[in-house]
Amino acid sequence: MIDYIRLRLDRQKYFEAFNNPQRYNLVQNVRLADGTLSNLYKGEYERMMIEVNPHHIVVHGSLHKFFNKNVFKEDQNWTDFTYAQLDKAIIRLSQRMNFNPEEAVIENIEFGVNIEIDNCPKAFLQDNLIMMKNKEPSMIKEFGEEGQLRQFRFSQYALKIYDKGKQYRLDKNLLRIELKSFKSEVITGRHAKWCLADLLNKYILFKLRGALVKRTKELWICDTVDSANVKNDKDYQDLLKFINPKYWVVHTVNNKHRRERRKFKKLMQVYELDSIKNEIVKKVKNKSKQLIYDNDTVKNTVVIDTNI
Repeated sequence: MIDYIRLRLDRQKYFEAFNNPQRYNLVQNVRLADGTLSNLYKGEYERMMIEVNPHHIVVHGSLHKFFNKNVFKEDQNWTDFTYAQLDKAIIRLSQRMNFNPEEAVIENIEFGVNIEIDNCPKAFLQDNLIMMKNKEPSMIKEFGEEGQLRQFRFSQYALKIYDKGKQYRLDKNLLRIELKSFKSEVITGRHAKWCLADLLNKYILFKLRGALVKRTKELWICDTVDSANVKNDKDYQDLLKFINPKYWVVHTVNNKHRRERRKFKKLMQVYELDSIKNEIVKKVKNKSKQLIYDNDTVKNTVVIDTNI
């Protein structure tokens, strides 16, 4: 469930551990203005990026890819990433980089699930996904062979939905739904901070799961509207109007807007146009729960180096 993560470490305590240019491929930045060397160093280690700045040491990247690269020698994150695998990834990362996971503060985090859906993800993104909380997608991106990504960005978080199958050229309708927090307080609560070790607490993971399910429910999703199934012409015309995001964007949220929204929901219920949303919400719930509770499918395949 966990993917990208950004961690902050105390520079004074861990500078010596990270001051190893060969191990971490560290390169010192040069100021373009005068050509002098800056106090910023950047490097990389086993798919994780490293920044050593005057104030902190930052480690960021995909824990899922870090695990798969180490265990399976695969540079991908389309497979399931279970709690047991997360546990091994955290232990391995902290041991390899020689830091205490209880002292690695989470600055931001991305978490989500890969779910198989009945329909083509691109068709779903284009035809069935309308809006999120009265907002159109802030980004629509095409990639690979007919792949598509849509992102809804808000001040403190973003929800990304995209075709994971097309990203990795898989023969399956694999949809990725991922929540990214720009500030850890979005999930932890005001004035609270989580560290890397906290992700081994299943209570914390269920809190993340709750946030993901909540945001998924906030998506406006409607089944394909077909005149053959909607016999009443006025209802059909209303539905065509309601599934157009432009109709909602140009109107201020007021009493009329709320009435129209209620009417849209009622029409969806009458003509049973909520099956795709119900399917997706259910699969997000089930998959995220499975990943937290699932047994370790790669038991004994990870060798932890206790000498580092």
